[in-house]
Amino acid sequence: MDAAIVEVSIPPNSQSPYCRPYIDNVWDISAPPLPFNVTSGIGIILNPNVIGGNTYQDFALHLDLLSPAPSYLAANVPNPDFATVTYKFDSPTSVAGVEIVQHVNGITKVEGLAGDSLAAMTSLGAVFGPSGDVISGFVSSEAASQSFFFNSSGPAATIFQLIVRKTVYPNAFACYRIYPLDSSGQRIPVIASTQPPGQTIGVIEVSIPAHTQSPYSRPFMDDIWDVAAPPFPLNDDLGIGIILNHYRPTGN
Repeated sequence: MDAAIVEVSIPPNSQSPYCRPYIDNVWDISAPPLPFNVTSGIGIILNPNVIGGNTYQDFALHLDLLSPAPSYLAANVPNPDFATVTYKFDSPTSVAGVEIVQHVNGITKVEGLAGDSLAAMTSLGAVFGPSGDVISGFVSSEAASQSFFFNSSGPAATIFQLIVRKTVYPNAFACYRIYPLDSSGQRIPVIASTQPPGQTIGVIEVSIPAHTQSPYSRPFMDDIWDVAAPPFPLNDDLGIGIILNHYRPTGN
């Protein structure tokens, strides 16, 4: 079964007021629930339909002078704290590159990272797109699609991060869409709205309110009150995850 995107996020309050995430105040979209929301907030970064036309309500990312400071670290170099997109998949997959639907003042260089934990990500390299290292004029025509391919697709992983490393304009950029691409150069889809026939439905998260149990319980012992996937497999050996463990020890 091919991997699908189950979550996309950017740091909260990281963008200009003139973009979809700020307008909707939605910085993280995940599934379930289904269908995966590609019309609100940062979810629009995966919407297959593009309005374009310099319509700021259709911008998925936008840094400018109204963004949190410092939005740029140097001329043409955005602050990665405000220019990182995180994608999560329902199973490990390799990401070969990204397809960006550009604003004319768009992105020239990106870096990809892959891993199963945000604390242990591996760089896939930083690469320029087809326009090269341009720092004047426009990166492309409005709403043009450009593909950026990394030097290595790296390990199959459940998390992918895209960092905007350089832009054509010295202190601002925008883009409409960023689609992760698989090893064959195809867009990795969002999770399907319905389960295919015969596909097993599984639990991807279990939780209880923190610090609600006796010290003589597994969640208290491990201090783990929420277990979620990805990463896979879902951990049913620690904390509240043990509530789903089908191994039952004998005895009292």
